[in-house]
Amino acid sequence: MYSVMGNENSQHNDCPRAKKSKTDDDISPCTVGGNPPAPDSCWERLPAVILDDIFHYLSFEDSIRASSTCRNWRQSLYHPRKWQKVNFVIEPKQLDKAQYFRTRAGHIATHANVRFNSIDPACVVEFLHLFNCFASSNNIKSLNIEPSHCTVEIPECWLQTAANTDNAEEFSLFKVFADIYTRQSLNVLTLGCNEELFESLPDILALLDQKKADNIETLALATVKEDPCNYLMQNLDAKQLVMFRRLQIFSLDYDNLSDDVLHALREVDDLRRLVVHVHGIWDKHPGTSEDAWLKFKKRHPECLLRLSCIHSTDEVKHLHTKVLKGNMPLSHLKVLFCEQMNLSVLVKLAMYRETFVSLIWVDNFSNVDAQVFLNRQVAADDIQPQELIILAWLCKKLEELVVIGYKFYEEDYVGIAKLRADTMRRLEVANSDLILCGYTTVNITKDISQVLGRCWAPLPNSALHPSIVDSSSTACYTDEYLMPLLLADLK
Repeated sequence: MYSVMGNENSQHNDCPRAKKSKTDDDISPCTVGGNPPAPDSCWERLPAVILDDIFHYLSFEDSIRASSTCRNWRQSLYHPRKWQKVNFVIEPKQLDKAQYFRTRAGHIATHANVRFNSIDPACVVEFLHLFNCFASSNNIKSLNIEPSHCTVEIPECWLQTAANTDNAEEFSLFKVFADIYTRQSLNVLTLGCNEELFESLPDILALLDQKKADNIETLALATVKEDPCNYLMQNLDAKQLVMFRRLQIFSLDYDNLSDDVLHALREVDDLRRLVVHVHGIWDKHPGTSEDAWLKFKKRHPECLLRLSCIHSTDEVKHLHTKVLKGNMPLSHLKVLFCEQMNLSVLVKLAMYRETFVSLIWVDNFSNVDAQVFLNRQVAADDIQPQELIILAWLCKKLEELVVIGYKFYEEDYVGIAKLRADTMRRLEVANSDLILCGYTTVNITKDISQVLGRCWAPLPNSALHPSIVDSSSTACYTDEYLMPLLLADLK
């Protein structure tokens, strides 16, 4: 996928400017061997169809270099065949580039990924312009939205302009998305974890007829709540899911997960991933049954479940009893800013030893209860195995372990690395969370590096996100850490 606009590492940041086309009026004719050729033999005058064929054989990097020859060659760079997959990045310091690539590639991109700052007014306006471009395009087939925050702050100037243009009708983010879904036949339908859009979910699904629903392979309805303790719940009609027969990735909030939903998903041809966000557990929530999960697994034996608990400060206490079921095909668990570690959850994760691969448990350093977390006796004659050690021992496919905001002994992580040296792809712990046990000699950096066969070191505070280190960090900072983690589950 080609990344454009605002990415410091993007190959497009150094795109050469096209040189002005040379003409017979301002320069001497092209020469070959000192003799002027026929006027139509200059390379710059090659017909577009030939240039397109030439560019087809070039790599994307070579195409960029060749496009600096002249304006005619520059035009060939923007053939739709070269822009099948495009990353649009809209950031405050890169707006000029974002606008340029929107005008050049917005109407020809086939598979677009849009990452944008959703609380900066100028970035949001550019995002809306890009969406209008997609709505009028005949090429767009998949569209993945990655906002920086769980909300999209529509600028007042845009609201006023839209109201004047639309006969004073109320402008909403739903209308922007509806413009895409009614005109295009996409295979990716995402709401960017946006709570406001989810409130319009019944209207969005009503826009999709059977033919359009049949095209959708990714349906992302899970959200991140702006206020996790107070939010409006929307009921998802499980019967509406039956028409999405080609689904491969599906996300939703736990509020809408039930046996009826699991039953409806059995009508899907080949579901590969189910993503669930837990914010709260209301008293009347029916939950899910072991029988429903068992039938679900039989219908979709390759499907894996990714579960994320987000600011679930009360719910995490009951995660092991109210949410987790033995027949769940659980592969990933994220517990983010829930202000405590539930050891019973770690114990119960051993039930998923055949499928479990990733645990991310992160909290803010300012949480005193979380920071002082030790669950073992220091006495040499009374040491009990750590829950994390048992998890690494039993879950033989474990490849990712990130625990930040909770203190553990250094030798615990050395033991985990030794147990899972053959599978561990990512092991992250904050240096300030490590405790050196007095009766052992451990050099954690050296020992784990040797075990894993690569350079490894605990993370210094400077490498951690401000939402983890800074006790005064706002929800805005927290979103910046959460959103990339959660949106990665849809890729």
